[in-house]
Amino acid sequence: NSVFSIYGIFGLVVYSSIRRAKLFEDLPEGREFLLRVMESFTNNLSKNSRKAQTELISLVQALPTVSQIERLLVMWKNKKKELFAMKLTLDVHEQFLLRHDLPLFEIYRKEHLPLMVRFYSILSDENLTFVLNETKKAVSHSRNSKSLKAVFLKYTSPSDYLKHYLCQEKNMFNLAGGVTHAHFIA
Repeated sequence: NSVFSIYGIFGLVVYSSIRRAKLFEDLPEGREFLLRVMESFTNNLSKNSRKAQTELISLVQALPTVSQIERLLVMWKNKKKELFAMKLTLDVHEQFLLRHDLPLFEIYRKEHLPLMVRFYSILSDENLTFVLNETKKAVSHSRNSKSLKAVFLKYTSPSDYLKHYLCQEKNMFNLAGGVTHAHFIA
């Protein structure tokens, strides 16, 4: 099965971007492709070496950006196979931003969190169930399933995800107090 037939256009965009960036020597097609991306991401996320961080940054830069995903979300909100690759891409961006968008989490607060709220507010229970089942299938084939579950399988309903991200928005605003980088430049 091709990447397109399994993950749709969004999955094909992710696959093509990663292939063009030459991040993997042998990037498999089909279902194994996103598992390889998930494993690489979680492995490098837990390491502090320069090489791991460089690979992590290269992977995130190869993925569609938060603003690109936002534009595409409107078109693909009801296509299940598109949503799976989109959710995984959003989860990768989130984990990366939580570790690297310091000290004020500006991108996370202003771009990523609003997109996550929008994503989970339009996602039906049926579509999220499909996405979570696809994620569980991918995770079950990994030797690193515990780390993958912690990153990619947090909740079981759109309302749980929505509550989480609405709470995150409040927490981030309270943490930064509305401060931006501009406040530090005289």
